[in-house]
Amino acid sequence: MRKILVIDGEKEFLEMVSSFLGSSNFSVASASSAEEGLEQVVSFGPHLILLARDLMGASGELVPEGLAVLRGLKSNPGFKKIPVIFLVKEASERDLQRLKNLKYKAEDYARKPISDSDLLRRIENLIGFDPEEVVSQLGQEKGRNSLGQKVLANKPDIQEAGEREIQELLSRLGEELSQSQEKEEESVICSGASQEELRRELELVQGRIREREERYQKIREKWKKALVVMEERILRLSEENRRLEARLSEMVEKGENWEKERKEMVEVLAKVGELILRWENFKEVLARDMELARELLKSIERLKR
Repeated sequence: MRKILVIDGEKEFLEMVSSFLGSSNFSVASASSAEEGLEQVVSFGPHLILLARDLMGASGELVPEGLAVLRGLKSNPGFKKIPVIFLVKEASERDLQRLKNLKYKAEDYARKPISDSDLLRRIENLIGFDPEEVVSQLGQEKGRNSLGQKVLANKPDIQEAGEREIQELLSRLGEELSQSQEKEEESVICSGASQEELRRELELVQGRIREREERYQKIREKWKKALVVMEERILRLSEENRRLEARLSEMVEKGENWEKERKEMVEVLAKVGELILRWENFKEVLARDMELARELLKSIERLKR
């Protein structure tokens, strides 16, 4: 039976895909973190790996460690030939093309979520069919088709031709099964020979994962502190804004009062101007009266003489 390892940090997707592949005659193992996934590669020995970009980190949050796992697999001689389908959530064609241009590549790339038919098609394209499963299905079909066998019994020529085709098919399937078993034995031998190298690679990947986790944690702490500082600044700015609004209201109120006083002053000045004009007119009338009084006095003096 073909063995598939599913490594994904999203629990719901992991359970859904594992259940579907199990019901599709695959032997399935699953892992949610990079460490667990690499351990399953060693212990489970999958024929194909479904690897997501986002895996579960030590902090319980999703982290993009899928590429580190892919690099660890493809750089290890014992596991680099295992086909990998790399799953990326909400990726554009440009993102997928960028992934395909990396040094350590997967055999196939797909977006999440992925349909059941598309997933099966991609798996079949990479690892083909299981000879034992096909032989078993042929045996079941042969048992169900007893009526067809009776018909063939009455037609020797057709029966012989059918038996020859079946024998040829079984022979080809047997050869493919033998080749598959030989490849699995070679893989096991290669895996045993490179066990120590795999352990070293696993330790190296785990170290990188821990370093990234620490770096992510530091970045989170910095962002938290930056957010606290920004909130304090926002509060200070809000208070300053309220003070400025209060001052502006006072200034507007004072401006209105000043405008009223200015209008009153203008009215007073207008009245003063009118008084000044009247005073000037009064002075002119008074001057004329004084002149007449002088002439009258002169006339009186002349009369006295």
